[in-house]
Amino acid sequence: MFAGFINPGAAERALLRHRAFAKPASRAPGILSVSAVVADTDAEAQRLNWSRTALMTRLARTGHASHVPTVEEAEKELSRAERERPTVITDGRWPLQLAGSPATVRDQIEQMTKATGVHEVMVRDMIADPAARAHSRSLLAQALGVTPGPAAASS
Repeated sequence: MFAGFINPGAAERALLRHRAFAKPASRAPGILSVSAVVADTDAEAQRLNWSRTALMTRLARTGHASHVPTVEEAEKELSRAERERPTVITDGRWPLQLAGSPATVRDQIEQMTKATGVHEVMVRDMIADPAARAHSRSLLAQALGVTPGPAAASS
C-alpha cells in the first residue's frame, strides 16, 4: 500500500516500482491510499477540505492537534493560499487531498489508478461535521459504483 495523501509526488513511481520488483507470486498491483472530500459541488468540497488543511497546518506548526477543526475554525486560521491549494491533479502533480464533486473526484481517482495500475484504492477523509462526512462517503460510493460497508457511515 502507498499513502498517496502523505507523499503524492512519489505515489505513481512507488507503485510502478512495486509492480516491477514484486516477486512473481505476489505481483499484486498494490493499493493506493488517498484522502478525499466529496460534496455536491467542487466549491463546497474545497470548503470542507479546509478542515483537513488546518489540521495538517496545526500539526506542522506545533507538532500536535487535539481535533479536526470545523470549517469555520479553519477559515479563520488558514491564509487564502492555504485555502486555495490544489485538490485535483494539476500539471501532472498529484494533490495531498482530493476534493470536488462526485464526478471530479471519480475522474481524479480514475487518472491515478490508470497511471499506477492499481486495482484497489483506500479512501480516508478528515471532515469535522459527521453529517457532511457521511454525505461525502455516500456521494463517493455512488460515483464509484460501490456499496460502502457499515462502518463507512459511522466512523
